[in-house]
This record gives sequence, C-alpha cells and structure tokens, in this order.
Amino acid sequence: MTTTAATLRHPGIRPAAAPYVTLGQRQFVTLVVFLLLYALLYVILLAPFITRYFVRTEVQGYERAFGFRLGLVDEGQIQDWHIVEVTPGGRLARAGFRAGDVPSERDSNGLVGLADALRDAAAGRQACVTVWNEDPFGARREVCLDGGQ
Repeated sequence: MTTTAATLRHPGIRPAAAPYVTLGQRQFVTLVVFLLLYALLYVILLAPFITRYFVRTEVQGYERAFGFRLGLVDEGQIQDWHIVEVTPGGRLARAGFRAGDVPSERDSNGLVGLADALRDAAAGRQACVTVWNEDPFGARREVCLDGGQ
C-alpha cells in the first residue's frame, strides 16, 4: 500500500480516484449496436478462413490412417492445398489417388468434399471425391474410397 504526504497529514482523506465515464441510455445503446455490428462484420469476413482452417485440420487428422500428406502448394498467384504425398499401399493409393491431386468441388471448397469423403470412409461407408491433377493436362477424375480397411 502506498501512502502519500497528504494521507500522512490528514489520515481521514483518501486520494482522488480516476473518475468513471458515465453513458446515457442513448450513448450506451449506440455503443452496443456498433460493437455488435463490428463483431458481425468480423465474423462474416473471417468465416471462410475459419471454416477452411477447421476442415484442413480435420483432413490432416486422417493423414496417417489413410496414408497421405496434405501440403500448401504455391502456384504463383494462388496457394492451394494439394495431396503432396501418397503412401504406396495406403488406402488413398489403393483408391487411385496420386501425389499432386487437388480435391475440387464445383459448388464448394475441395477440402470440404475430401473431409466428407474421409469421414464417410472412416465410418465404413463408400465415399467419392472429385480431384484434378496437372499430370496429365489438368484431367479431372472421380476417386472412390471403399468403406473397409
């Protein structure tokens, strides 16, 4: 506890505290509305990045069980997630996946389709995913994972 000279001279006098800021009802409501709008804008702008992070983390959780490795590949102006390695004899290799395959979906992020397919295959259901590979010539193909081990 610190004591000041005024407190020592006059023991009943407390030092002045910083004044509180008080808001009227109108200012308080305005502040709350702007904070909520700011939070909403923040969520709207970051939602795609947050979703991609969780989907990518889920896909990476299946790497060991299915025998592959996902990696971020820099393609000049675009960075995208590719299957950069497929373990020979692994479940993805037996299904027909190759290194360099990029999961793709017409209506959504390709990683979402891959995550759905891996989740279904891990649960014992057959699942298919569309991939493309630059070798040969950017060909798209559908690869199906069986539900068994």
